[in-house]
Amino acid sequence: MIIDVKNLHHSYGSVEALKNLNFSIKKNSIVSILGPSGCGKTTLIRVIAGLEEIQQGEIYLESNLVANKKFNTPPEKRPLSY
Repeated sequence: MIIDVKNLHHSYGSVEALKNLNFSIKKNSIVSILGPSGCGKTTLIRVIAGLEEIQQGEIYLESNLVANKKFNTPPEKRPLSY
């Protein structure tokens, strides 16, 4: 897997932007994130990129853990661009 997201949760105060999100993206896949304004698309991208610290869950990039509640790899150390 290139990206593996497990049980991701992120909120802004009482507003839950991401709730128990799970998905994997395989190598050579084409993926699109669609949804109405305010549904969490930008939050998801910012969390995967490392620009926001996750509050719950785990993110793996190329099978390496890059973020969980206690650990957050800086954006410049992640093998992706935004």
